[in-house]
Amino acid sequence: MDTILECNAPFYGEVVTVYEPVACYRVHDGNDSLQTTVDKARFDKMSRYFACKLDYLVGRCQIWGVKFDPVAARKCSIWSLECRLVVDKFSGDKDPLDESVWYTLFRALKACMRARLPLSNRIIRAAWFVSVAISPRVFARRLIVLRLVITERPAWFERILTTVANIASWRGSGRIHAADS
Repeated sequence: MDTILECNAPFYGEVVTVYEPVACYRVHDGNDSLQTTVDKARFDKMSRYFACKLDYLVGRCQIWGVKFDPVAARKCSIWSLECRLVVDKFSGDKDPLDESVWYTLFRALKACMRARLPLSNRIIRAAWFVSVAISPRVFARRLIVLRLVITERPAWFERILTTVANIASWRGSGRIHAADS
């Protein structure tokens, strides 16, 4: 249901990102967006889902007379590039150092540099992209799980993430940034 809000909210007012928690999120097995497995098919599906959302936005923008470049949006979406890197990394018939991994990495690093996110967030995301791209598949799978499979994160890792988030919110308390769509 959040996709309806996500795709339509920009047409009814400014969309902002708040870097402090303002709600709780319940993780459960019936959650469609919950990542519980790390496999090519799951992330290929998420990539196609993202493409459908962009197609929807193209239509909405045409109706509202708003300029929208879906190619640029795809190139700038860190989430889409995360999905793409997982797909590229786990394509079984490809060499682990296949050119598509490096192409996705290049696009992802460019997106991280341009993102309107706190510097620490951009650096962490860029480091994750590089680590996944250069790692053997076995180690890359573990990095992907740590990043994207919330239910598989060890308690120590959650504590680190909480500490980093608290430091970031303390340093930037009161800051609100316009979201990139």
